[in-house]
Amino acid sequence: MNRSVDVIDLAKISGGFEDPVQDSQRCFRQMLRALSSPGSIVECGVKPPPPAGLCSASTALLLALLDSDCAVWISPGAGSSGLADFFRFHTGCTSASSMAVANFALIRNELELPRLANFNWGSDEYPDRSVSLILQVEHLREGGPWQLTGPGIERSRSVCAGNLPLWFIGDWASLYASFPRGFEVFLCADNKIMALSRTTRLSLQSDTCTSR
Repeated sequence: MNRSVDVIDLAKISGGFEDPVQDSQRCFRQMLRALSSPGSIVECGVKPPPPAGLCSASTALLLALLDSDCAVWISPGAGSSGLADFFRFHTGCTSASSMAVANFALIRNELELPRLANFNWGSDEYPDRSVSLILQVEHLREGGPWQLTGPGIERSRSVCAGNLPLWFIGDWASLYASFPRGFEVFLCADNKIMALSRTTRLSLQSDTCTSR
């Protein structure tokens, strides 16, 4: 029986974590810290050399979260196949056939962000089987037009999270209303992480930091 095998060009694979166990644990703790306080800006904790097109935060998150049981979808475009090889080599993950069946999704910039309905929201019986979204943005700043409320936020928190499209608010409102279905989003810029939990409510005060 003939079976095709995908071959990874090792000459094109950059290094991952220097200390895979310790670095992964350190990054995972920072991820949980960000998730417990949505909208807060958290340093990733480690700085692996990122492949072309990625920042160190998104690279570290996926190196810490992916394993051989995970299927990851990467927004298509120049270099996407190289990124798939990078994470397959370092984590053993597979490439998802579509965003609808992905356990994790990597979006390289705001312009490549698909509508949120395209992703797996989980089910009422198994909400934990939803996707986790890693979205690279141009910048993360405290103070701004995005107003966050919900668990982990004392009253409200205002942030500026890159140039997210205006439709994101409406899509997120649908996601929020579907609880316990939904998913978490990790916004990444440079070596910083900001998390949006499925229990986080979003509102927009102005269009200062938005596009489209």
